Amino acid sequence: MDILQQVLDLIIGVGASVWDIVVLCAVFLYEAAKTLHTTMPRLEGFLAGGGLALAMKYRKEYMIAKIISAPLQLALDGLGYLKGQTTKLAKRVFSEIKRPFVWLSGKGKWFYEALKKVPGTLKAKFSRKKD
Repeated sequence: MDILQQVLDLIIGVGASVWDIVVLCAVFLYEAAKTLHTTMPRLEGFLAGGGLALAMKYRKEYMIAKIISAPLQLALDGLGYLKGQTTKLAKRVFSEIKRPFVWLSGKGKWFYEALKKVPGTLKAKFSRKKD
């Protein structure tokens, strides 16, 4: 009976030691994350971005990487949509700005040519001398 008690004490002691190590590591990670967040936010952002990029790289192979990279994928999809809408808007605005000039070069070319002749005719009209 005495040996069983000693084995039980050993198992409980090893379990308590393992639990203490787990708690110690968890406290260390918490304190390190808190210090990183308060004193070095740029490094924190860099590490988070690197981790998300790594998760994006392995998202087809591992389900956990797919779950972790979902917010980044959502943001990238939103940026792609925004880029497409901005490109459409820029093309529309450019075509509206270009419209008068297209009219001048096409149907309104005669009007443009007439306007070009006006300064010359005015100069000729005012520079005539009466005899």
